[in-house]
Parts: sequence; C-alpha cells; structure tokens
Amino acid sequence: MIQNKRKLKKTLWVFTLFYLIGLIIGLGLIFSMSNAPTTKNIIFILVLDFVIMGTITYLYIWKELPTIGI
Repeated sequence: MIQNKRKLKKTLWVFTLFYLIGLIIGLGLIFSMSNAPTTKNIIFILVLDFVIMGTITYLYIWKELPTIGI
C-alpha cells in the first residue's frame, strides 16, 4: 500500500518531466544535423537519449522509494 501519495505524485511528475526533456533534446539533436538525418540516426539518437534520461529517472525514483512507503 502506498503511504505517501503526495510524494508519489511528485516522483511521477519528475519521471514525466525527465522523459519530456529527453524527447526535446533528442528532437533538437535530430533537427540540428547539418545533413539530412537518416532513419538509423534518428532511432539511435532517440534510443540513446531515452536510455540516459531513463537511467537518471530510475536513480531518482530508487532514492525516493523508501520515503514514498511502497
């Protein structure tokens, strides 16, 4: 049972925010390429970006889990 719903909401907002930032950075990298980006480049940048942002978010949530009370 979740004991601290307010903390959980904050953590989910941070999770969403990191992924939106990751998406914006990834799209910015794609559109800033001087030559026309290929599908392989686009997939590589987005996957790399989501892995980095996912790792940061995972570490944040892992730190916050004891205070949420799950």
